[in-house]
Amino acid sequence: MFKAVNTESENERRRAQFEKTRIQKSYFSALKTLNIDKFLAIKIHHEQNQAFYESAKSNLLYNFAANSSSDAILKKVEEYGILNFKAPLFEFARKSLDEENFIRAHKLLNLAKHKKWTNNDYFELRKRMESEYFEDCHFKKKGKEKCSR
Repeated sequence: MFKAVNTESENERRRAQFEKTRIQKSYFSALKTLNIDKFLAIKIHHEQNQAFYESAKSNLLYNFAANSSSDAILKKVEEYGILNFKAPLFEFARKSLDEENFIRAHKLLNLAKHKKWTNNDYFELRKRMESEYFEDCHFKKKGKEKCSR
């Protein structure tokens, strides 16, 4: 009989699909428990799953930032790489504004501007910070720091 020529590519496709399923299971588990250390320990072997993994990682970090305190986020910034993703960075800046830690929020927004993440979230947070915390180019709370305009 005939032997299939593309068995190697079929096996590779199955391995990639198995890896994607493993990423999905780990993602859903991390969403339930907010313990994302196991998810971040996953090593991606197939290039076609890299974008899927990065998207899931960004979503998990956003959920972590939305459901955690600023102190918990600050402790995990370096370990999780929260500042390398747009949505978690803006959520951290939003939390900083809510807690009236406007110097941290200002630094986070400057980082977003430096990374060229100037989207609606950036302008909304910037406008909110300027309307609530700036007065005549000075911070309202401290009064001594100059604004960067």
